[in-house]
Amino acid sequence: MQGVFFVAACASVLAVALICIFLFANGIPAIKEIGFVKFITGEMWRPSNELFGIFPMIIGSLYVTAGAVIIGVPIGILTSVFMAMYCPKKIYRPLKAATELLAGIPSVVYGFFGLVVVVPIIRDFGRALKDAGLIKNAGDGNSILTTSLILAMMILPTIIGTTESAMRAVPAHYYEGALALGATKERSIFRVIIPAAKSGVIAGIVLGIGRAVGETMAVIMVAGNQPRLVGNLFKGMFPVVATTDLVYEASEPVSFMDTIVNIFPSNFFEPMVNANMLQVIVMAILLGFAIILVGEEKNSRVIQGFQDLNDIFMKCMELILRLSPIGVFCLLCPVIAANGPAIIGSLAMVLLAAYICYIVHMAVVYSLTVKAIGGMSPLEFFKNMFPAMIFAFSSSSSVGTLPINMECVEKMGVSKEVSSFVLPLGATINMDGTAIYQGVCAIFIASCYG
Repeated sequence: MQGVFFVAACASVLAVALICIFLFANGIPAIKEIGFVKFITGEMWRPSNELFGIFPMIIGSLYVTAGAVIIGVPIGILTSVFMAMYCPKKIYRPLKAATELLAGIPSVVYGFFGLVVVVPIIRDFGRALKDAGLIKNAGDGNSILTTSLILAMMILPTIIGTTESAMRAVPAHYYEGALALGATKERSIFRVIIPAAKSGVIAGIVLGIGRAVGETMAVIMVAGNQPRLVGNLFKGMFPVVATTDLVYEASEPVSFMDTIVNIFPSNFFEPMVNANMLQVIVMAILLGFAIILVGEEKNSRVIQGFQDLNDIFMKCMELILRLSPIGVFCLLCPVIAANGPAIIGSLAMVLLAAYICYIVHMAVVYSLTVKAIGGMSPLEFFKNMFPAMIFAFSSSSSVGTLPINMECVEKMGVSKEVSSFVLPLGATINMDGTAIYQGVCAIFIASCYG
């Protein structure tokens, strides 16, 4: 076994070395042609005009990440203090379930919520500040401030979960000793408990910053993800596009109160028929809290009904997945007809490169992580996780794989409390496959454009 681990370690080192060689071999000539200082400090990104400046991208990422940290970290830490030290037992479970639910919401839903709810609020707030003479340009609500608020919401479950666990891990006699010495409850918490748990608190903040930096979908939807330097937090980041024959008539703006009223459906079936995701989410949250609050004695039949519906929907998904190859074939036909059969070879190379990266990542990174941190045989781990891996491979949906994933890890001895928190959080944050695929596609698209 020592030889196997040695080969795996050499393979990981070789993979990192090959990636570095590839990046430097292809990047250094380009940066040398552009100029390193010009590449880093350039304020214009227009590849069609041979302008390659990434300074606005760097500054924009720092802006939204700093804003998310300033807003989200204090709220997350204070919420953790409340849940660990003050929260009554009657509301702890619903509150804990709500914070865990935040971790499982996809990024696109956060972005949609930002467009529908947060953008109008920031737009009205900016106009109020402009009318008061405090700012010159109010913007349209699609701004850095809006993006920071959305990212702050997204990092809250990571900070809350990690910080609360760290605080509960502090020995009880620390707190009792502080009280015995005459300290108040608040002073004991903020001067004794939190400093003792600072490693966990810092870990939660770092993980939150990592998620804020890595989230792109919410930024794209709310702020446009455009390479522009913005000096006003309320000014939109969307560029002004020159048009000739384009005519657009703006509709009447929806007030904030109308937006709040419209997120509550008139019945439980209309949102699902009209695919109104915001109303569906509100329905799910209300129904989930109601089921929790009625107690286990009364909600057992409802829970069993939902489990039966889940089994039915899983069967429906299996049927859809069986038909998906036919759908993919129908989508490929017009592409091949327009570009010729040679395009199949290019797409095959893209898939081959992606699958090679997937296999290397699984065999090296996951194997070493499972052995070093979990103390478990990688072969046994992959054998137990095989159903979830197959379903994830066929569906390409980490969220859709969650039920099977939770079932597999619980069979390996993981408690339901741990799996229900860690797996939804991991499905949202740990998108290794998506990152690898996007990197391969970015290289492919760049090659297509020369």
